[in-house]
Amino acid sequence: MIPGPIEFDDAVLQSMSHYSESHVGPGFVATFGETLTMLRKLFQTTDPASQPYVISGSGTLGWDIVAANLVEPGEDVLVLTTGYFSDGFADCFKAYGGNVTQLRAPVGERPQLPEIEKALKEKKYKMITVTHVDTSTGVLSELKDLSALVRKVSPETLLVVDGVCSVACEEIQFDGWKLDGVQDMACDTFIKIARQCRRHFVALQPSENEPFIEEIVRNMHKITCDLTPQQIHTFYEACGYMVAAQGNKHQQERLLSDLMAIPNAAWDEVIKTARANPTFLQDSETIKIIGNIMKTNVSACSSIGPYFYPQIGRIFHDMLQMYQATSQLISEAVQNQGEIATKMPNVRGLRTIKKEILKLIETYVEKAEDLNAVRQQMVPPLLESILTDYNRNVAGARDAEVLKAISAIITKLSSLMEDQVPNIMENVFECTLEMINKDFSEFPEHRVEFFNLLRAINLHCFPALLKLDNRQFKFVIDSCSWAFKHDNRDVEAAGLNMCLELINNIAETDVQTSNAFFQQFFITILQDVFFVLTDTDHKAGFKTQSMILMRMFYFV
Repeated sequence: MIPGPIEFDDAVLQSMSHYSESHVGPGFVATFGETLTMLRKLFQTTDPASQPYVISGSGTLGWDIVAANLVEPGEDVLVLTTGYFSDGFADCFKAYGGNVTQLRAPVGERPQLPEIEKALKEKKYKMITVTHVDTSTGVLSELKDLSALVRKVSPETLLVVDGVCSVACEEIQFDGWKLDGVQDMACDTFIKIARQCRRHFVALQPSENEPFIEEIVRNMHKITCDLTPQQIHTFYEACGYMVAAQGNKHQQERLLSDLMAIPNAAWDEVIKTARANPTFLQDSETIKIIGNIMKTNVSACSSIGPYFYPQIGRIFHDMLQMYQATSQLISEAVQNQGEIATKMPNVRGLRTIKKEILKLIETYVEKAEDLNAVRQQMVPPLLESILTDYNRNVAGARDAEVLKAISAIITKLSSLMEDQVPNIMENVFECTLEMINKDFSEFPEHRVEFFNLLRAINLHCFPALLKLDNRQFKFVIDSCSWAFKHDNRDVEAAGLNMCLELINNIAETDVQTSNAFFQQFFITILQDVFFVLTDTDHKAGFKTQSMILMRMFYFV
């Protein structure tokens, strides 16, 4: 469907005269494989990460794939309009909720680079799209210069090309011109295939010399060298599903080691240099590298699960030292420049490193199977590193992720964490309460995670709560009531659920303990529940409020 007349080579006509292969027939596999290989040549790509995908559907299906997978509702898209099909691409984005801006040109012309540059400088766009050849006008858009412009002016903007009428007719260098849509769609498709077909990647297939995962990890540098950090993280997550599918433990550990070789080499170099020169960690580029190394580990761990143990064991103690070192740099910055330092780029980067370290530990613990090993080998040094650091920091430098990670550990290890509750409460309870007890809005993330932590302790380590001194225990009860008075739905729900679960736990204790509790707190809790029950701002919690009252009246 491009403006004619069209001339065909005899070889093309001869090929088109061939009968259609059945997609379930034995000959189709060879034909399909040959097609993928030849498409690489057509697109002038040698990078394994730029593998073309054949999708059964019309050309407009490509629009739907891009609009549905790469743009969220409300995100901005710049469409370079050169005719009817450019308008159709724009309409597709609108149908999926995208906020579309069309840059138009007179009929028969294309938007010029200065106009595009101006548009990119005026607003941040998630994506810019161009129809390489628009059938309705025959306009050919210039891709090479457009790609260079986008990289220069707005490198975070994805460039996606509709090449329905240009592929095999006009030159398209997917690697050389760095057309993002191709890479993002490839990574997105790859992870879906890896998730559903993971076992096929670790099994030896007919006519292959080795499982495909072996080729992937061996060529990891070639595959990922042109990808963005986010694409690399997605790729590692996809490979993680394959590693987890390897049933042979020895082979699995070797694959894991090979998969993580690149980030581990970078990590070892960072640790070595930082030990020799601690100021190295203040360099902005170093901070980015460390953050990306940790994010790569998080991505791989999320899919590899409990089999990630050899890798996290390899970096665990260095990781805690990194946590302490970055925390020290943050504290020095705050001491020298005041709390405003927490908003500065380098300090924010250092905090990102701390958050990713906590996220990695949380991800692994949630998927761990040997809980005793986690409790004995990981928890003591971890708590020693993060609790004191959290307690001593100024409010603005405390990370809500600490509370979130501790909640996850308590939820997973349950009663194994009972002996650690006093230490946790001592270091996080009062200092966090001081941050959030002045109003109902400051530090919203800390509020949610603080009350989630209290709820986790109540659910999984309740005997430890009963061992708190009277002052701390009263603080817990008061915090519970104060939580469900919040307008924040998450905090309110955490408070109400904790209150109900606490009452149920108390009811299962001995008579002396339950009587002492209800004599001291029954009226107070009853008054607080009636307070929110009669407040129209708390209608969402009506069901749980009613359940609390039902349980309390049952005990009367």
